[in-house]
Amino acid sequence: MRNLLIVAVAALVNASAAAEPVLAPQRRLTVVFVDVERALSPLAASSLRDEAVRSLRGAGVELEWLRAEAREIFDGTTYKLLLVRRAPGGLRLRCAMGSVISGPDAPRAAWLYLDSVLTTLRLPADLERLGLAQARDLGLALGKVAAHELVHAVAPELPHARAGLMAAQMGRTMLTSTALPIDAATLAALRPLAPTAAALVAAPSAAY
Repeated sequence: MRNLLIVAVAALVNASAAAEPVLAPQRRLTVVFVDVERALSPLAASSLRDEAVRSLRGAGVELEWLRAEAREIFDGTTYKLLLVRRAPGGLRLRCAMGSVISGPDAPRAAWLYLDSVLTTLRLPADLERLGLAQARDLGLALGKVAAHELVHAVAPELPHARAGLMAAQMGRTMLTSTALPIDAATLAALRPLAPTAAALVAAPSAAY
């Protein structure tokens, strides 16, 4: 009787597993991170990477994270993620924390603006004054901004969401939170490899 019960339970488990929908393979994205001015501490840089990987994994994207120097040349199969101190011109006035360039010939790149993130977090501009918890929070915030901008780079037609990772504005609380929700439109744009995204993957990289 006990053996029959085990067989029956196993059959029910197998039937339930067979009924579950089979998810499409996760999309993979190779990103080369460049700390242009070598500003981040190892702790902040590690926190940045881990948060970017975790945030994009929640959106169905498996991120391969590489590091390089600013002088290195990248091929057209990778995205560049460049951390610089200050945003240019009007972006600095708006305290923009990151940006991408849109258009048919846009570079496969995203920029992170360190000073803007520090201002939003209310942290000192002198990174040597940061404690361990502050350095970790800085990396956490930069990782969320990086994930946000990489989504824009991959799916430039995707508008901002009303809330969550792809919101147009992110304050200190959002940037240091454990996780940010990802809206349905972003999931739909990233999980299937749409024709526009496939063309973007094949496009050559512009020099920075």
